[in-house]
Formats: sequence, C-alpha cells, structure tokens
Amino acid sequence: MLGDNGVDVHLLLGDEHMTPGQVMAAGAAVLDGTCPVVRGSLLPHGPAGPGLRVEERPCAGPRQPTLKVTTAAFEVRAHHDLLDLHGLFGLTAARDARQGHFAGISAAPLAVGSARQSVLACFDALGFEAAAVTAVAAAPGGAPGGAPPTPRYTSTVVTASFDRPFAFLAVHRETRLALTAGWVTEPAPFG
Repeated sequence: MLGDNGVDVHLLLGDEHMTPGQVMAAGAAVLDGTCPVVRGSLLPHGPAGPGLRVEERPCAGPRQPTLKVTTAAFEVRAHHDLLDLHGLFGLTAARDARQGHFAGISAAPLAVGSARQSVLACFDALGFEAAAVTAVAAAPGGAPGGAPPTPRYTSTVVTASFDRPFAFLAVHRETRLALTAGWVTEPAPFG
C-alpha cells in the first residue's frame, strides 16, 4: 500500500511451509532489487503465487486491469436481491416482461430481469471506506424468448488474499529504509 506520508507498507505472503524469517528475507530481497519481480500483466492466469490469482472476468466496457487485495481488517459485506422487495424499490411494474418499460434505452422491449446490490464497509490502516454497487439486468420483454447479450469485454483481475499468517514491512519511500516489520500470526477471519 502506498502511503501519503512517504511510508509504504508491504504485505508479504510466502508458501505455507516458509518460516516468518524466510518470508521476511524474501520480501526484503524483492524490495532491495536482489530478487526479480514479475509484473502483474505478465503473470499466468489461475494461481500465480502464494495467495495470488489472475483471472479474466466479463465486464460491460473496456477496463484497465484491477488489483484486489484482501487482508486481515474490519470488513462488512452485504448482498441484496432487490427484487425480493420489488415494491419497496419501485421495481414492481418494471419487472413485468409482458411489455417494454425502457423505450429510451432500447428499441427492443425490456423489463428488469434481476436487480442486486452489494455493499462494503471496511476499516483498515487507511481509515474508513464504504461503497455500494447496484446492478440491474434488463430482460427481454414483449414476445417471450431471447437471451441477454453476452458481455463483449473482459478485464484482467488480480486478487491477492492474505488469509493466513503473513509479514508486513513499512519502508521509507525515498531511502528504502525498513522502519518496522512484523508477522501477523492469527489474521482475523474474513467475512
């Protein structure tokens, strides 16, 4: 994590058989340049290292590659199917597929086929962050039949998961001096 105060915090995860000292030494070697680094765009798809996975995921439009890091921190996630309470969210009429409801969006008659919301709130070393994402999928309306279109785009997503013991190293950005280091023996379980 790049800090805004001249200090960067590096999270280090080794193979499960490695000792804390081995993980810390390997991390220090990467940071001082004596151990080669493979850029994320050159990693193979699938498992790509301890706690690391690279995937292509469908998306609605062109996107830059994404890095998603999960580490021991306070995190709350919730997922809701908005059609379970369609009346509350004003979706009752819009889900009726017998007629189109979105003439300004498509010449083909559309109805709401699904509507979901994911909410995330977390507290970590950077502070508090909260976000909500709502996705509504249109379904063909009017005449029965038809399938929603397959997304035309994909995006590379690299996920790093620190869900078992790991090391951290705080480094002064300008001098590369290690200011503090530690080992998280029992990370808090995820969700």
